Amino acid sequence: MEINSTQAEFLRREIKSFPGIGKRKLSVLDSELGIRYVRDLLKHYPFRYEDRTQFYLIKDLREHISSSVQLVGHLHQVQKRWVRTKDSLSAEFSDETGKISLQWWNQINWISKYLKEGRRYLIYGKPNYYKGKISIVHPEMTELKDHASPKGKIYPVYSSTQTMKRVGLSSSGLQKIIQSFLSEIHPEFETLPASLGEKYHFSQHGKALHDIHNPPNIAALNKARERLKFEEVFFMQISLLSLRRVRKENLKAHGLGMNPMVSDFLDKSLPFSLTDAQKRVINEIYSDMKSEQQMHRLLQGDVGSGKTIVAFISLLAAIGLGKQAAMMAPTEILAEQHFEVCSHWAKSLPISLSILTSSVPARERKQRWKEIKEGNIQLIIGTHALLEDNIQFHDLAVVVIDEQHRFGVWQRAKLWKKGKDKHPHVLLMTATPIPRTLSMTLYGDVDISTLDELPAGRPPLYTAHRRESARQKVESFVQTQLEQGHQAYWIYPLIEESESLDLQTIEDGFAAAQTRFPHLKIAMLHGKLPSEEKQDIMRLFIAGEIQLLISTTVIEVGIDNPRATLMIIEHANRFGLAQLHQLRGRVGRGKEKSYCILMTSSPLSEEAQKRIDTLVSHQDGFSISQVDLELRGPGDRLGTQQSGAPELKLVDLVKDQAILIAARQEAMDIIHQDPEIKDPKYQTLKEHVHALTKQAAWKYIA
Repeated sequence: MEINSTQAEFLRREIKSFPGIGKRKLSVLDSELGIRYVRDLLKHYPFRYEDRTQFYLIKDLREHISSSVQLVGHLHQVQKRWVRTKDSLSAEFSDETGKISLQWWNQINWISKYLKEGRRYLIYGKPNYYKGKISIVHPEMTELKDHASPKGKIYPVYSSTQTMKRVGLSSSGLQKIIQSFLSEIHPEFETLPASLGEKYHFSQHGKALHDIHNPPNIAALNKARERLKFEEVFFMQISLLSLRRVRKENLKAHGLGMNPMVSDFLDKSLPFSLTDAQKRVINEIYSDMKSEQQMHRLLQGDVGSGKTIVAFISLLAAIGLGKQAAMMAPTEILAEQHFEVCSHWAKSLPISLSILTSSVPARERKQRWKEIKEGNIQLIIGTHALLEDNIQFHDLAVVVIDEQHRFGVWQRAKLWKKGKDKHPHVLLMTATPIPRTLSMTLYGDVDISTLDELPAGRPPLYTAHRRESARQKVESFVQTQLEQGHQAYWIYPLIEESESLDLQTIEDGFAAAQTRFPHLKIAMLHGKLPSEEKQDIMRLFIAGEIQLLISTTVIEVGIDNPRATLMIIEHANRFGLAQLHQLRGRVGRGKEKSYCILMTSSPLSEEAQKRIDTLVSHQDGFSISQVDLELRGPGDRLGTQQSGAPELKLVDLVKDQAILIAARQEAMDIIHQDPEIKDPKYQTLKEHVHALTKQAAWKYIA
């Protein structure tokens, strides 16, 4: 226990408190890798390894041209030469089976000082075979004593950047620093409860750290990786579950539930029948809000699954009891659409509602601040403008945050901290489906509701893939659709000419569309337009005054236009799968048959073809999201990462599902049996979790 306590304290120390690392390196480690503490440094694991356990003879090199090799031999004929306008350095290297040439083109004055003819060396590099001769360019070289027998080992390779390399933090530079700190780690240092180590036959934490940074063999490396992967997920789950407990115990909310306003709306004013999924989710939300513990729930649903009506019914739980509710969206156009829809639904109810965005004139904005503070506005819908310090609510009881991943953790928290005496219940919404392994791993402190059913009667949305050779037919189809009174999006991935990508720009596309469809009303929309101009164009499109909208992905979230039945996506292979599905979700929102056409040029990579094929053959966003996860990993689809939760460095959320499930279950069992982790056998675990969660916990209880 004493070892564990001392070592844990060592890991928590800032690396700047140790001699030997200059200010420049400290600054670069922080800015490039986020490394400030010893634990951060030792979690900068190698991203690959070089197996240098084998030694080769020169006569065998032709069989190993494709990979780097190790050789032992003598150096001869070191000489500088002038080759093609620059100095070069060459040498002959030989063993008892033959000879090869070594070449250097960079830093030759520095290298030449360390090359001694007739001496014995261990060299490592990739052989090149050209015109019957073998050479190695810029080999790594280690001088050997005359009779020394070199020992092979597995070398770690660390990720680095050009900025890091300029201050001596290449892979080898990092290795030296990491090894110096690693030497202070005792192999018997342990962070997991002893019962888990015994159950899964894990090596101890200290030994695992040594073996992953300096593996004695492949078996030890694999065992270390397995243990550290489990630990990553286990600590993340313990941390999130602990935060969940802190939140539920410390954040008190209003007890809300069914009330006459909700019943009246459901019985008399509901404009359509709810799906079974919507009914189930509403029951989950209301069950949470009955409690005086703050609800913190994520509502995920595919595009068109009916999240907005669920949100509105959730807001009525507060409004019907005389309290206030707020709904925040990431864009003005989306906020305006929510306001229009909610106003329509609320027209038969005694509700005062308003909208607040940066476009609202200053005088009106100040008046609305006053009305919100006095409680005269019961439902306020807006953008980031709701986060302004000037906004003070009279009695805020429910907050809905749409497209929550587009807001940072602190932005979300700032809104729901605007409750007066109690914290409001919080409903987060996302139209980006989250695969199960991702949601259970990264959202362990949030309850999740899923709308997995689309409203009945919605016509199918057909998706097709077309090559450049079919462009004329596609254009004819577009013209036919628009002449029938429909509207269309034509999506491009770029705004202006790019030397690195051979793609048609949106300006070219706009000009081509004006030439091809001179009688149509066409507009262009992209992120570089002034905000007011973007809003005007989107309003005109929604109003039906623009027939064809040439756009970038700025329309991915925020335009709900039932008259838009057609989308063309140029260079579809350049988009991610989840993004393609989100874009496609802008059409098929009305009662008319809709189409999405994916345009590409040949040839396509294997991965790009799989993305295209998946979108053509699948409508369900959850199955698409799972394929997307398998193709490119989690990425940053969930927005700002959970603050305070340990970062996953080793775990592969697709390949390591068995580890994910086992580690989560173990964490849940411990929290269930000992919610506050008081048992002395968990002392090390408690200290570790406290260090990880204390910064995150304050955002819930501040």
